[in-house]
Amino acid sequence: MKKALLIPVLIFLLFVGLYFFRTNKNSLTTQTIPTPTLAVREELTKDQIIRALSQKNNWDQSKVELNSMTVEGEFAKGGVKFKDGMGEGLWFAARVNGAWKIVYDGNGIIPCDSIATYQNFPKDMIPSCYDKQTEKLLTR
Repeated sequence: MKKALLIPVLIFLLFVGLYFFRTNKNSLTTQTIPTPTLAVREELTKDQIIRALSQKNNWDQSKVELNSMTVEGEFAKGGVKFKDGMGEGLWFAARVNGAWKIVYDGNGIIPCDSIATYQNFPKDMIPSCYDKQTEKLLTR
């Protein structure tokens, strides 16, 4: 008698469990938040770097273009040139409070005092710098 009653109860519980599982699964809504693609993020970063370089150096932003860019987390480096072909240089930037700040731009060896505030700048991006006080090239 107990076995005869147990089997229908188990079948009933199985159907009830499946019903609630399917109902709860369908009622859960997953909100997908679109994230920018890598290409879109790179283009935004390029625009922000060009704007930061132009503001720092009082350049006409429409004449500035980046000829290379590498981003590692909150740090970036690359090359800059003018669309009219006059002059090229390199730049290093750090993202500070969500905005890109130019740490150094120009040609040649980076002065250590330019990056002193940014001790976490990746060493593979800036492996050495020039110490003006000791007049020596320092390995970071």
